[in-house]
Amino acid sequence: MRFFGSTTVGATLLRQGFVGQARWGTGVSAFLLVLTLASSATAAPAVRFLISGNAGMGTKEEAEPFVQRFAGFVAAKLKWSADHYEVRYATTLAETRKELETWKPGFAALSLDLWLQLKKVAPMTPLLQAQVNGKATTRYRVVVKKAEGVTLESLKGASLAVVGMEDPVFLQRVVFRNRISLPGDMTIQATPRPLRALRGIAQGKGGAILLDDAQFASLKELPFFADLLVVYESPELPLLGLAYVPANVPDGSHQAFADAMVSMCKDPEGKGICEMANIESFVPASMGLLNEVAGWYDGK
Repeated sequence: MRFFGSTTVGATLLRQGFVGQARWGTGVSAFLLVLTLASSATAAPAVRFLISGNAGMGTKEEAEPFVQRFAGFVAAKLKWSADHYEVRYATTLAETRKELETWKPGFAALSLDLWLQLKKVAPMTPLLQAQVNGKATTRYRVVVKKAEGVTLESLKGASLAVVGMEDPVFLQRVVFRNRISLPGDMTIQATPRPLRALRGIAQGKGGAILLDDAQFASLKELPFFADLLVVYESPELPLLGLAYVPANVPDGSHQAFADAMVSMCKDPEGKGICEMANIESFVPASMGLLNEVAGWYDGK
């Protein structure tokens, strides 16, 4: 889900996060928020939050302001007491997977690629999508240095810089719809410094970079934008915002939590939180599109 919203290209590209890929608002991005409902007979908090920042949230200290504001808003909306919930932060996909398996989550706010990778670890049903710039989907574009005759196929053997999204199955089957084979045709290269990668591409050092809608829009601010060329655009892909694990939410409380999320961007205080994540609003998940994309990911 792109996490801390910004009008500057540096912040837009370097601080990807929540939806969608980090990434509610950017579609890149790997922000994961998991809530699990525990037995009231135990001493553990009834609701647990797990946030995975492996694609742009930064350190736990850097993520703390957003985490606390977001958790505080949801807790107040649902009338949770301070001892009713707990927040944890994981910095890698492996840590996130382990927490999912250990905590048995009830709810998850996560990017599309993470949902596809982890839906068998914790079977999740999408509830909401994030809406950015008037739509709840994003496209990914392959950007290269402008040159005569360059195509996606001509990039075979080149490096492909990605921001926080390295799953070759997601990239090949979903983003590229099997137009290329990964990592065979191109070398996937995770980059924490996309601006540096873009400068190198514009200077003719070779390679390509994969950008979502928000990231690509910010390129227009760069002085070397005219030297860049798009050689591929993906289908429109959903900006997943919230899912839940039905087996772990037996009381049907998932709708109340979804309603709290929807209200956040409309609330005077919550609106600022949404702006931090570069999100306009949350809308009901489009299950038709999500199921279609899941089929692509599973090779169907």
